[in-house]
Amino acid sequence: MSSFSGDETAPFFGFLGAAAALVFS
Repeated sequence: MSSFSGDETAPFFGFLGAAAALVFS
């Protein structure tokens, strides 16, 4: 993951977190 910048990973993982919250809720 070191090849990605924080600006790339922040919204990416934020999206996964939101999707996971909807799926597992």
